[in-house]
Amino acid sequence: MPAAAPDVPTAEELTFTRLRTMRAQDFDALPFGLIQLDADGHILTYNATESLQSRVDKRRAVGRQYFEQVAPCTNTAAFRGRLDALAARGGGAESFDYCFRLPWGERPARIRLMVGEDGSRWVLVTKPGAAAASAASH
Repeated sequence: MPAAAPDVPTAEELTFTRLRTMRAQDFDALPFGLIQLDADGHILTYNATESLQSRVDKRRAVGRQYFEQVAPCTNTAAFRGRLDALAARGGGAESFDYCFRLPWGERPARIRLMVGEDGSRWVLVTKPGAAAASAASH
């Protein structure tokens, strides 16, 4: 995949301030998966990149429960537990490697979880090593 345009942030560079200014078409233009959840885990936003990578139509994903209906392989302490812990602390961000176990096989990924002070919850999904590659190019 070509490098992102200078005005398009990487998953590690994306801030809460930037997220608040973005619209649906901005989310869909991102070169990585982006999912916004409510406090109960229901999907509010599911961008085009994540739809393509997960093979889940974004129109079918929005409104569904992410951890039970869309990506049950993330309903673990290693994934959901981290998101819940960030929320319990009142917000923050954390990145880690994760492997989605899907019906058609495994999908290794670099995950960035973000929880805003307002309680907004974001899951950013890139390819493994994306943060290191981005840092090396700057």
